[in-house]
Amino acid sequence: NGMAERLDDIEDRLQRFKDAFAMDIASGDVRRVEDYLVDFPGLGDQIAIEFANWTRSSAIKEGFIGPYRIDRELGRGGQAIVYLCDDERLKRKVAVKVLLGLGGASAETLARFRREAEVTSRLEHPGICALYETGVDHSGAPWIAMRHIEGRTLSAILAESRGAETLTDSFLDDFSVTMDREDHGSDRAVADAQQGSSHTDQQGLWRLLECFEKVARTLHVAHESGIVHRDIKPGNIMVGKDGEPVVLDFGLASADADVQVTQSGDLMGTPAYMSPEQVTGGSRHLDRRTDVWSLGVTLHECLSGRRPFAAPSREALYRDILIHEPEDLRRLSPTIPVELSVVLQTAMNKDAERRYATAENFADDLRRVRERKPIAAQPMSAWLRTCRWAQRNPIVATMSAALLLFLGAGIVWTTMKNRQLATKTVEAEDNAGVARRNEDLANESAAEAKRNLQVAERLADVKKLSEAKGELDELWPLGRALPARILAFRLRYEAMIARLPLHEKTLADLEGKALPYSVEDQEADHLVSRTRLAVVKKRIAEIDATLEGLDDTEFDAAERELESLEADRASLEVVLSVRRTWRFGGEDAGYKSWMHDVLVRLVHDLGEFADPRTGALAGLSEREARSHELVRKTVTEAASTWARCQERLRSSARYAGFTLPVQEGLIPLGPDADSGLEEFLHWSSHDSSQPLPMRDSQGRLPAMSGKTGNILVLIPGGTFTMGAELDPTQPNHDPDAGPEEGPQHRVTLSAFFIGKFELTRGQWVRMSGREDPSNWTQEKTSGLVAPSDYARHPVDMVSWLDCRKVLTDNALILPTEAQWEYSCRAGSTTRWSFGDESAAFPTHANCADESYAKGFGSAAGPHESGLDDTFEVTAPVGSLQPNAFGLHDLHGNLWEWCRDEFGFYDRPHAPGDGLLSPNGTGRRASRGGSFFNPVTLARATYRSGPAEKLVNSSVGARVARFVQP
Repeated sequence: NGMAERLDDIEDRLQRFKDAFAMDIASGDVRRVEDYLVDFPGLGDQIAIEFANWTRSSAIKEGFIGPYRIDRELGRGGQAIVYLCDDERLKRKVAVKVLLGLGGASAETLARFRREAEVTSRLEHPGICALYETGVDHSGAPWIAMRHIEGRTLSAILAESRGAETLTDSFLDDFSVTMDREDHGSDRAVADAQQGSSHTDQQGLWRLLECFEKVARTLHVAHESGIVHRDIKPGNIMVGKDGEPVVLDFGLASADADVQVTQSGDLMGTPAYMSPEQVTGGSRHLDRRTDVWSLGVTLHECLSGRRPFAAPSREALYRDILIHEPEDLRRLSPTIPVELSVVLQTAMNKDAERRYATAENFADDLRRVRERKPIAAQPMSAWLRTCRWAQRNPIVATMSAALLLFLGAGIVWTTMKNRQLATKTVEAEDNAGVARRNEDLANESAAEAKRNLQVAERLADVKKLSEAKGELDELWPLGRALPARILAFRLRYEAMIARLPLHEKTLADLEGKALPYSVEDQEADHLVSRTRLAVVKKRIAEIDATLEGLDDTEFDAAERELESLEADRASLEVVLSVRRTWRFGGEDAGYKSWMHDVLVRLVHDLGEFADPRTGALAGLSEREARSHELVRKTVTEAASTWARCQERLRSSARYAGFTLPVQEGLIPLGPDADSGLEEFLHWSSHDSSQPLPMRDSQGRLPAMSGKTGNILVLIPGGTFTMGAELDPTQPNHDPDAGPEEGPQHRVTLSAFFIGKFELTRGQWVRMSGREDPSNWTQEKTSGLVAPSDYARHPVDMVSWLDCRKVLTDNALILPTEAQWEYSCRAGSTTRWSFGDESAAFPTHANCADESYAKGFGSAAGPHESGLDDTFEVTAPVGSLQPNAFGLHDLHGNLWEWCRDEFGFYDRPHAPGDGLLSPNGTGRRASRGGSFFNPVTLARATYRSGPAEKLVNSSVGARVARFVQP
């Protein structure tokens, strides 16, 4: 609760600053940045960015943007300002959008701005805001001149109608006035005549539907041109004075052949209107059905007066979009036709395959509703409403595709006067050959052709470097086979690395031909850094002034802060000394500027890749050494340990004479004292500075520490009954069994390894080489989880995709659902492995109970009164009693990802590991419940199916492994 209050305080102070700053701008009384820092402490970075944005916007040449005379400001946001301007050449009004483009996201913002210009220029339709011209002002800020539309956006109409008692009294009436024009069409006239006393109400509704029909048909035109808008919302639909709707802002639009602009993984779009596939992310690009969803959400909001998906946090909003169905419009307004409700259900179906296939189909059904004709859509079944989530089409941009597009553009640019080249999808290594063929076609000199060849060679290294990075990420896991693969990798890319000095010299020669570094460019390059430096210097002066009056403890803290601030100051001063903008003269200035950008990125990335201390090859040397060490430690030096293990297995009735070959990467630890099952240390996840865990005289291992590697249990193969049954006369009876838990069925599994404990935070850091992503820190638990204990807790905030990558790189996998349930049951047929009564939970499982409720206070969800395991959030692994297989925390603590795609048991299991056949949902099974859930969700058969890209503070993992032949 304390953490939430602090976040609320920061957001409140930031909003108060923005309000005050906006008032100062409006009154012409903007103060010094230092004054705002005093009034709004703790907001240094945000104030710097806002102040820099304002400074940039106010630097626009007095009265003009390019050739356009400024009339007045129409609006501004965090990234751009829109002005109403006069085009004195053609005697017309235009809207000019000017990019502010400062702050951390400026590169992506600029890319989106350019995308808007490129996409809009390709579309000619009265329902799309036409683009007239683009340019760059004297300060370097890009602008777009567009058709000026007099009218109101749907968001403005909605805002004016909020608070009215009924929709008829508010939005529809207001919208009807906006849309009022002489000819409404004969079909509407007939419809209106049939309404009698409700004529006014229905008139507004029919006009609204006609408006959305036109928007849908406009989107269909864009879609047929290969463009998906991706940000349809009320603010991007303008209703002109003539009543005609216009779609605005194609800044997030993507062409079918394009890659994602954002490489950082940011979701693209406005959260409340995002489709489920936008929320889950991950596929190469979204298709037209995502616009159908967003248009449906927008229509739903216009009809209901409120957004169909709303939540206090972004995470909760995304969960709402993925899981919950919007409220039926007829509950909010009984006058809404049943057919319209079905149309909206279809447009907003979470499964994209069940949505309207095209925006035109959506438009056709809206027309049928107005004309009282049968619609094409069918009502959604109850089964779909409860059991289907959206089918995912993740959006991840691939670097190679982006580079190929960039490459094609480069060849065309550098052969300016050559004939048009049919580049299409040419491999980067062939570019030199392409350039040579261009020599035969060129009308230019031999020197021009030679330059083309050199350009192609540079671009070939850009593509080759991208490929090398991709291959580097696949050079896992550690083991006997890896050194040979690493040698082949080195041989393949050593020539590319050897060309780095040539690229550096070419870049230096090019920069020697640049125009002088102007004062204006220096100011524009370092505006934000200079403002931040002022913040740092001010804070240093404040601390220096108070040092004499501090006691020893306060003095030490102040000294530490000063050291950090001095380091920041030094870093910022270095930044201020670096030239960022390079301009060139001459007829080929554009070519030189483009080539400079290519070389800067290539020299930086290739230098980083080839760095002998921190680069890729240095990391490969470490992987080679670790591979040799892994074989030595787990095979050679453990030979006698393996021999004893194999002898025990041969004589074990439990394993029925199972023969286990030596498993590279594992070290036998002997059998568990209680379960009798053989256990093994996963060597590469163990802290190499620590001794191997050894059993005591009672046959027990020491308590898990944050430095212990994964302990794997060898589970004997067998056949069991999977699932639960409501019928009390049947096996696995469970009165809480849901439809997705049955029908019960028999599954046969081969022997496999599974983690004795959930995957810990310490193990994750060592296995992934990343920072701990987990949510439950000391700050977020009011001190309940100490930093010294972090590494012992199970890792959370890891997606299924994260787990697949990290585990695969470490010769591990996630268990299948069948393996998980077999391990959880450990021979039992009860609801939980320890019985049918929840009273045993405090000693066996960490679920939502009295301690959880106390820790979360008013934010606590459903929990078990009368039960208390003493843990408010996650428990360190192994804190509670194990099941009969010696496995801990299968019930509660954290949900655990499984390998299978989630769905009903109507698919076959694979032989051996029981993996369910794929069903294409993009949802992955998770099992076991968590500290955040009541005991019914921790039952052995309860199943959940979140999106594979989901990261959540109640979801973690347990590792598994095949038995290697």
